[in-house]
Amino acid sequence: MNREGDEQRSEVATKQALTEGEAADVTYALQQVVSGGTGTEARLPDGRPAAGKTGTTDDSVATWFAGYVPQLSTAVSVYNSNNESFSVPGWGALSGGTLSATIWREFMTRAMEGKEVEEFPSPTYGGTTENWAPDVPTREPEEETEPEPPEAPIPEEPEPPEPELPTPEEPVDPGTPEEPPGEPVDPGEPEPPPDDPGEPETTG
Repeated sequence: MNREGDEQRSEVATKQALTEGEAADVTYALQQVVSGGTGTEARLPDGRPAAGKTGTTDDSVATWFAGYVPQLSTAVSVYNSNNESFSVPGWGALSGGTLSATIWREFMTRAMEGKEVEEFPSPTYGGTTENWAPDVPTREPEEETEPEPPEAPIPEEPEPPEPELPTPEEPVDPGTPEEPPGEPVDPGEPEPPPDDPGEPETTG
């Protein structure tokens, strides 16, 4: 600018990245963060519409909330210079939806005090759905088939019992007689019969 306050720089070439409809859809999505997502602490007390996004680094080294209403956009970041995680008394471990969102709400409440409540453009619900996941082949669902009734078991015929074979008895050893039998006694010659009395005498 010169001393009179006139802009002396040439106009910078610009390129619009989003259409008005796409921007309206993004705003509609970010309104859900404030109304029922991680940024509910940023809801303004006068009920005016607000949109925004919370942010938290690993280990809560830094947190932020970037939000806007139709007339004003503001970003709040909370961090320390040691690049280490920290906590604030009364808040504990920090996240974008706690202390950062609360500071944003307090600032926007004062900044918009007395300002007219305006509405965001209505969403167009446009855009396309992109599937960036690798193309994994899917299996076609198999037709459900009724399970076959189980086959009735076939009764098995009992096998005839094998006849029991008699167990042979072991022969008993008679043992050895204590005394061997003596030699047979010779009866000798028979005694002669007594004298023959002869025939009886007859008397006449």
